[in-house]
Parts: sequence; structure tokens; C-alpha cells
Amino acid sequence: MAEAVLVDADIDFGREIVRALDEESDRQLKPLAAFWLLLDDEDPWRLVLVLPALEHETPQKVYSQLLDVMNRRIHHGVSLDAIGLAPPSYPLRLTLRKAITTGPDDISGIRFTHNVINGQLIDDAYIYRLT
Repeated sequence: MAEAVLVDADIDFGREIVRALDEESDRQLKPLAAFWLLLDDEDPWRLVLVLPALEHETPQKVYSQLLDVMNRRIHHGVSLDAIGLAPPSYPLRLTLRKAITTGPDDISGIRFTHNVINGQLIDDAYIYRLT
């Protein structure tokens, strides 16, 4: 079984999208958490964005807003299918915060590999922000 690799272009894209969302006038789009997460062989890496907007908007509306930001601000990138949106109450965010936190305005680059937090295996993740 070959292990999926997170490439530099994906890492750069994640950093760009976090920066672009930070700069939007709609503060509900500012990520509380943003990280690449290794899932499985079928759908290896997913960019997870934890956004306050999902507390009161439908995922479809927030994806539409995200696509608008990507079209205006990002000139290369990944498929929208590789991006997962989650509300602030997302359990994995809360679990990861037990091990790592960043500042609310930081865009870090923390590799988190082969760790167990409260019995939950995190096979591989690349964390930009975790508040």
C-alpha cells in the first residue's frame, strides 16, 4: 500500500486560502482552524476549514462564498472536492486542541503525525491554525 504524500503545492494552497479568508471583510469566514488531514487511500488528503459561518449558514452557502474567494484571490489550487468545511463544534478540532493550539491570527506549519489523542489516532495532519 503506497502512502499518500502531501505535496508543497497543496501546503502552499492551504496557506493561501487561510490568508485570503483572513483578509475577507466577512469575519465569519476567518478560519478558527485550518489543517490538511490524511483520511484513507480512497480520498487521501482533505483540507479542513473550521468556519464560524457554519453556525448560522448552510454548508452550500458557505461553499459558495469559499468558491467566490478562491476565484477572486487564488490563481491555482486544489479541487473544491478536497476541501471540507466544519462548524466550530467539530469534534476533531476540539480533540486536536488538546495537543496543539496556535494564535487566532497565526498561519503555522505544524506537522502532526502518528499521534493518539484521547484514544483517537491522527495518522497525519498539517496544521495551519488551531484555536
